[in-house]
Amino acid sequence: MNKRKQNIMILIALLILSSLGGFIYWLWVKSIALPILGEIEDYEAETVSGEPYTIEDGKIKLITIAEKGCPESCQNMFARLEPLQQDLIDKKAFVARAVIITIVEDEEDKSRFESYLKEYSVDENGWKIVILNQEDREAFIEDIQNSKEDERELTLVDAKGKIRQHYHLESEEEKEQLLKDVTQLIRIQQQSIEERRQSD
Repeated sequence: MNKRKQNIMILIALLILSSLGGFIYWLWVKSIALPILGEIEDYEAETVSGEPYTIEDGKIKLITIAEKGCPESCQNMFARLEPLQQDLIDKKAFVARAVIITIVEDEEDKSRFESYLKEYSVDENGWKIVILNQEDREAFIEDIQNSKEDERELTLVDAKGKIRQHYHLESEEEKEQLLKDVTQLIRIQQQSIEERRQSD
C-alpha cells in the first residue's frame, strides 16, 4: 500500500470514529434527557428593588415561590438558596447561563423581601426576587403547580421555557442532582448554539 492510500485509509478511519463518537454522545444525551413537564410564558415583572425584569426565554431558570408572609418554610428556602447561588457562581453558570427567580406571592410583602436582599446576600444580577401583577402571578404559579406531583419547592426551567424538573432544596442529593441537570442543560444549549452557527 503506497503512502497516499495509507493516508486516505487513516482519514476514513478518523471520520468513522468521529461520526461514531457523535452518535454515542447523542445517545448518551438522550438517555439522560430531562422530562418536559410543562411550559411557562414570558412575563413582565418588577424586582423588589424596583427594577423592571422580563421572565423570558434565553437563560436557564431556577424558580421558587415565596409564600405570603414568608413563614419558617419560606425562610428556610432562602437560607438554602443562598449557598445554591454560590454553587452556580463557582460553576461559572450564574448570570451568564442561569438565573434564580423567586416569585413573591403577595406584593404587600415587598418590603420584607427587599430586606432579604442583604440578609441572604442576594446578587441581583442573577437572583431576581420579583413581583407580578395579580393575574400574571396566578397564571404563573398555576403553571408551576400543575407540573408538580408533590411539594418540591424549586422548579428547573430550560432556556426555551420548558419546565424540566422539581427539587427539594433540603436534600443534598437532590441539590447535587439539580447542579448536574443545570450543567447538562448548559451543555445541550451550547451544542445547539454551535450547530446553528455551523449551519449559517
